[in-house]
Amino acid sequence: MAFIKEHVPGIRFESVRETCQAFVGAEQIQTVLKNLLANALKYSNAENDPVEIRINTTDTGTHIEIQDHGQGVPEEAGLVLDLIFEPFYRND
Repeated sequence: MAFIKEHVPGIRFESVRETCQAFVGAEQIQTVLKNLLANALKYSNAENDPVEIRINTTDTGTHIEIQDHGQGVPEEAGLVLDLIFEPFYRND
């Protein structure tokens, strides 16, 4: 990932189980996770806490949570939250 800054806060992986299984499209989940992690690292500073990845399996499914400690989406951009997951959308 050459577009990620040279100094990033790192990644901390947490899992409540040793293994889990999810039936997902390999290419789709790879694209989603790659985009989420790339953005989390891109908008974090080296002095931020590490990006956290948590995986939890419950009776209702497998939950993947990615949390960064970067700048986030500004509050004044509230109306764009509906658009944030649209392809090619970028908030100024």
